[in-house]
Amino acid sequence: MTHRFKQGLTDDKGRWTGEIIIRESRLALPFRTKKPTVWAVWNDLFHEKVPLDFISKIWMTMLSNNRHIYLVLTKRPHRMQEVANLLFRDLVTGKPAISTAEHIYLGTTVENQQTADERIPHLLQIEGKKFLSIEPMLEKIIIPQKRLKQFDQVIVGGETGQKARLLYPDWVRSVRDQCQTSGVPFFFKGFGEWVEVFSDDYRDSDLTFGLEGFMRRVGKRAAGRILDGRTHDDLAWSKN
Repeated sequence: MTHRFKQGLTDDKGRWTGEIIIRESRLALPFRTKKPTVWAVWNDLFHEKVPLDFISKIWMTMLSNNRHIYLVLTKRPHRMQEVANLLFRDLVTGKPAISTAEHIYLGTTVENQQTADERIPHLLQIEGKKFLSIEPMLEKIIIPQKRLKQFDQVIVGGETGQKARLLYPDWVRSVRDQCQTSGVPFFFKGFGEWVEVFSDDYRDSDLTFGLEGFMRRVGKRAAGRILDGRTHDDLAWSKN
């Protein structure tokens, strides 16, 4: 997306350069937006190159605008945990302010079992509301129920784009069933680019055989987000 909008942070092949841009002017947006809005902070606020003073300004902006919902997603929950111990505190009591910030959800994204095992424990050390984004889901993931119950939301989605990898329905079903058992809202964004193909279609030449069966690339829209005859749209923040 950064490459598409020509923000100067990618090379000629669309690969990220590792640099970041701080845009302090954007901090005024929640103040100017009167209608309650869900703000998705997907640009990894906790990258190592984002300075603490800027994170602090963002944190104060979110605390000062509680008519909105903020979803703060990172691949670096270890730094989020470190920063939380320094900044996410009530200015008067010194106690963790995140524990009473009902409008802020902190999340981490995982793709496979390894990243889930590495990242989830860091996020769960932070007080307050938390969500888990399994995107793109690249293999079956099992989350211990004791950990899963500490989440307020789980989101699952497949990979999109030219080099999108496969997402098998059974992987999604597994997380859906784990969430149902643990009483955690489950939202399925979609299969990405691929759909499952059944035995009567096996003679087609455009099939890909993966770890768990035959798949056909049909594109994001055609792949859709129907799982076992329905969509899964539960979102914890839509009930606030």
